[in-house]
Amino acid sequence: MLKEARQRQIVELLRTGEVVNVADLARRFETSLITIRRDLSALHASGLISRTHGGAVPARHDTFTDSPYRKRRNVHDAAKRRAVKAAAALIQNGDTLYMNAGTTMCCLAEAIRDRTDLNIVTNGITVSYELSRLESVDVFLLAGMVDFNSMSTVGPAAEESLRDIRIARAFLGVSGLSVQGGMAMFDVLNARINRAIVQAAEEVVVVVDASKFRSQAHHRIAPLTDIDVVVTDDGVTAEEVDRMRSLGIEVIIAGA
Repeated sequence: MLKEARQRQIVELLRTGEVVNVADLARRFETSLITIRRDLSALHASGLISRTHGGAVPARHDTFTDSPYRKRRNVHDAAKRRAVKAAAALIQNGDTLYMNAGTTMCCLAEAIRDRTDLNIVTNGITVSYELSRLESVDVFLLAGMVDFNSMSTVGPAAEESLRDIRIARAFLGVSGLSVQGGMAMFDVLNARINRAIVQAAEEVVVVVDASKFRSQAHHRIAPLTDIDVVVTDDGVTAEEVDRMRSLGIEVIIAGA
């Protein structure tokens, strides 16, 4: 059984109220104790379950709902989903691409559930779980240190693994976007992994709601000139659009 299918079944078992432990799960899925422990650790990191000594219980939704990541899921939600819908139209069956971590990419993963035969590399833990819901997709999750604030893998190991991967097109959600500051994140580790992605990609597509043009994010990823396409909503100003287009960036405005 594929890892993604096994993890989905574990979550469903917990949702039905069944008590699970490592030994029972290993017998049920005819796999090793180590494999099950890894499954539970990954699901716990995604906020889908809570680890216990020797097993797992349903996620404590009170704590996860209040996490910084969950709070960001609903910020500028309508604008974000308009931009995501336009970005999803750029992804076709059979594509190979990169999606970074974050709530925008989680929304994009949800928006492409009707696509098939996709090959996707990501450093997003929750993004990888959303992608597992697709019928036909191969997902490669970058190894690295887990940043629970962004639900991503970051650090030298994640950056190093990008050196051996060919990325035809990268879809990125970023914390800030400006002519002066370029692409930016709120923390240095996420800025570094996204910089490595930009350097490895042949084409960079940035998907942001218009609020990101007024963000105070200050850890720079790369200049705007490294972007090929910006997909945003109709809250963006004409001046911002003109500046990006003057740099040769294709700008797609959702809802316009």
